[in-house]
Amino acid sequence: MEDVDECWRGTYSDYECNSMERFVEGAAHLTGGSPAFENDRLKFMLETLQAVRRNDTAFSLIYDLQKMQLHFTSSLYPELKTFRLSEVDFSAHATTMALNLQQPAGNSGDICYVSTMRN
Repeated sequence: MEDVDECWRGTYSDYECNSMERFVEGAAHLTGGSPAFENDRLKFMLETLQAVRRNDTAFSLIYDLQKMQLHFTSSLYPELKTFRLSEVDFSAHATTMALNLQQPAGNSGDICYVSTMRN
């Protein structure tokens, strides 16, 4: 996806052009395919996101829709963490919870949930 005619470069702001350039670079990184094993795929995807990150990038998010998981890093805590939707109670009477993405990982990459209920 090259901007041969400079169509989007002449139309959009520097920030938007930077986003397009990062998208093109990320897409090029992915054209070779991804590794077969899950841990290798996560590492590959994280490397891809790191290759296109901006200085002001706060979070890198990798969605696994088949396993209903969110893998993420943050600028303050760059170790990979995993949020499992299967562990969330979505029932009507469940306690409302919030997830702080800016937190260190536990021993096994686990994350902590925070109740939003007030006493």
